Amino acid sequence: MLFLTMAPTIMLASSAPGEDVASKKGTLGSIIETLSNMAESLYGLIITLIIIAFAWGILKFVFQSGEEQEKGKSYMIWSIVAITILMSIWGIVKIFQSTFGADDKTIDAPNIPKLNNPNK
Repeated sequence: MLFLTMAPTIMLASSAPGEDVASKKGTLGSIIETLSNMAESLYGLIITLIIIAFAWGILKFVFQSGEEQEKGKSYMIWSIVAITILMSIWGIVKIFQSTFGADDKTIDAPNIPKLNNPNK
């Protein structure tokens, strides 16, 4: 189950066909891209853990009684709260990305003007 939730992230993290990954090593863009890929993977892992906690809460709620049933109910409620918060954060980040044009992962270096040497 974990692999199925992480598969899209793993596939999107691969380089494009014909792209020379070694030439990008050490640049600011590659560092940011690596951190972004790690954050996306971590985000997928957290979502997976929340879904597992929710399923565990359902099992406890259905098959247990008394205090254990209340613990299962608590797992389900807090899992829903956590997934709502994570999806809200993801949505806000996507809104900022589309608003400020940061949809792609490329960073353009600023154009620094060259000074003319008056002695030449």
